[in-house]
This record gives sequence, structure tokens and C-alpha cells, in this order.
Amino acid sequence: MTLMRASTGFRRRLPLATALTDEELGRLSAPALFLLGERSAMNDARTVSERLHRLVPPARVEIVPDAGHSLPTDDPAAVTEEILSMAARQVG
Repeated sequence: MTLMRASTGFRRRLPLATALTDEELGRLSAPALFLLGERSAMNDARTVSERLHRLVPPARVEIVPDAGHSLPTDDPAAVTEEILSMAARQVG
């Protein structure tokens, strides 16, 4: 019961996420994989995809159908498959 009472007052303190600027994205030189949930409530996947293709041409950008912003829990198999595929291309 003590732990339950203590947990009700818990507030996660994380810094606010900020979007990278066009200049910052344009400086990416490492292999990059961007997975976007098609149904994300936080951003428009098509708009983000177009921006990434324009600013980071060598990056791999995939829109995962029927997934939201919580992509790893919405479609963990797709996330795993894309990461392993990207890693295999880097090694091979």
C-alpha cells in the first residue's frame, strides 16, 4: 500500500523533445533508419518522410502501415525486421 501511494505522486521528468532543424538533419552522415507510424497522432508520416528524403537522401525511411507513434508496441515485428535488415546491410 505504501508503494502504491508513493507511485501516485510520481512524475517523470524528461526534457521536452525538439525537432532537428533542416541544417542539423542535413549534416547526418551515419547510416540512418527512420521508421514512422502511418497513424501517428504526433506527426504526419508522409510529410516527415518527404522532409527526410529531401534532407538526408542516403537515409532509409519507412512508413509502417496501421501503426501509430508507439511503433515498437504497435508493430514490434516490423520494427525488429527493419532494424535487422538495416544492420545486415551495414555488415554485408
